[in-house]
Amino acid sequence: MPFAVVDFETTGILPSYHHRVVEIGITHVEDDGVISGRWETLVNPERDLGPQAHPRHQRCGNPRRPNVR
Repeated sequence: MPFAVVDFETTGILPSYHHRVVEIGITHVEDDGVISGRWETLVNPERDLGPQAHPRHQRCGNPRRPNVR
């Protein structure tokens, strides 16, 4: 049975500390294990990411366009 793997990148796991989702990725996998599709996008967390931000994540207040493959 085909399935999808969903990945969320966040600033943390506690909404009470204003942690937010910053990136979402989905990979579609076929019955035989072949990856048939990928999708990823940055999400504007409406806050500065601070020094923990990964270098490839521009400032998320200004996210890049979604990358669809």
